[in-house]
Amino acid sequence: MLGRVMRRAAVRVVASVVRRARLVGFLVVAGGGLLIASALNLLPFNVVATSAPASETYRQVDGEPAAIASYIKGMQLGDARLMWENYSDRGARLLLRRGFTIQETQLQLDRARESEERILQVDYVGNRPIPNGSLHFYVIVRSGPGASRFPMQDVAYTPYVFTLDAQGKIDRTE
Repeated sequence: MLGRVMRRAAVRVVASVVRRARLVGFLVVAGGGLLIASALNLLPFNVVATSAPASETYRQVDGEPAAIASYIKGMQLGDARLMWENYSDRGARLLLRRGFTIQETQLQLDRARESEERILQVDYVGNRPIPNGSLHFYVIVRSGPGASRFPMQDVAYTPYVFTLDAQGKIDRTE
């Protein structure tokens, strides 16, 4: 009787291991497929995305900080003052120390407009709280002759990271 119980227990353990091995094998193959599809940019989804056609101004999505939405709207409209209004005092001082001014920013925006560079799409990827503020991640899709570093491409996908202070103003952009 004890032998029969031991055999049944052994059969159940082996069957369980085989089932788990199949599941693990399936998960490894599926995960590898997703990884390859992701690396080749074959997956058509974003975490949170909003698109603004070139003829429209950027619209803020739920959960997105107002300062960044206004800054991006300033980029799209070519309005340096609107962009600079959203910097914290600390952020503006850092830019001024590095030689950046509202006038210089406006000149860069004007040059981009003259070269027909436009923002096609803005994707808000997400955020991460940090001590005394937060980080916010975006991908901005631009078009035009100067948009891409590659000669045959007229579209550029540019990652942006905004660091906000505790009051929700922009301390830094990268």
